Amino acid sequence: AGGLACSVRGVARLGGGVDARRAAAATRALGSGDARDGYASYDDKLAAARAARAMKPTQGGGGGRAAAIALNHLITQEESPEGLLCLVEEELGNLNDVNVATTFSKLGKLVSSRSFPRNIAADDRFSGLTVLARDMCADGRLQAQAVANITHAVGKMSAAGKLAADDADVQDTLAALEGRVVLVASHMKPQEVSNTAYAGG
Repeated sequence: AGGLACSVRGVARLGGGVDARRAAAATRALGSGDARDGYASYDDKLAAARAARAMKPTQGGGGGRAAAIALNHLITQEESPEGLLCLVEEELGNLNDVNVATTFSKLGKLVSSRSFPRNIAADDRFSGLTVLARDMCADGRLQAQAVANITHAVGKMSAAGKLAADDADVQDTLAALEGRVVLVASHMKPQEVSNTAYAGG
């Protein structure tokens, strides 16, 4: 699935014309595990996210939530660092707080991959993700679990030597996360406290 997220862009952009029924069907398939492998199923999943976003507010406002759920499935199922970064580039403007935290967590899990960038901080797609995370810290969208997961993932990438801790952008992101931790620490569960402490250690 290496460059699948990038190679599918041209086809996936056609997803805007897909109706809500296809979005619902693809989202159900995601949840049941029926649409996991292959180019067509990936296209269906990305199209589902777009179709859900295209739903009109008069349909009860569920379109945005359905799109975020479908997008989160894409993020968790991507097994290639490059594919995940391509997805970030494609969907950056549509990522919500959960999507952002999930993306960082997934990058942390993929850090041992041989195809992981030597210094992911130098990748513009990752930089865009960190800017979004900082914005979400500033406006309060990132809550305790998300802050803990992102901080933990940053720590894992840094410990693996794949994230230059002295990079100015990384420093700004860590500062924003630390500031947010102060505000949400009282709401953190023990595991979330542990995850946050890992990055600090």
